[in-house]
Amino acid sequence: QMKKILSKETNLTIFDVGAHTGKLTRIYRNIFPDSHIYAFEPLPECFRVLTELSKWDDKIQAFKLAVSNHLESRAFHITANQSSSSLLTSSQQGKYHWGSEVLKTVGNITVDCTSLDEFCLKNNIDIIHLLKLDIQGSELEALKGATNLLKKKKIGIIYIEISIINSYNKQGSI
Repeated sequence: QMKKILSKETNLTIFDVGAHTGKLTRIYRNIFPDSHIYAFEPLPECFRVLTELSKWDDKIQAFKLAVSNHLESRAFHITANQSSSSLLTSSQQGKYHWGSEVLKTVGNITVDCTSLDEFCLKNNIDIIHLLKLDIQGSELEALKGATNLLKKKKIGIIYIEISIINSYNKQGSI
């Protein structure tokens, strides 16, 4: 469906926010072979795997950054299931629903954060054709950091993971 919607666009700009080890980055590369992909992943181990993609493809750029609504350094909570790690702490409801081991915090690191507005301004990016957000409860925070892009209608498609379970404390909700 994304390919059909974006079929008339050229020089696509794709943001894979919460790229983890680049599974979707690779899929986007296969679907959109001429696109420029910006992949964001703050976890050092996952980022190392992600950077391997950019070694063979100069149109993939990996950034060891978390995306939120501010430029800042923040605590990042590493969970037993690394793909569930987050800027937010795990909630009791999340631990109950997903199992206490999945969202169990096993470590904390400090990560650099950027906002989408600031990143695009700094890197002269005028439009994001496809924005994928899978950042473990911080999706609303990331969208708040894209206020200018959204107001100016500079984001084409937003592909977002939404959980109806409050898996994280202070997780965005409607």
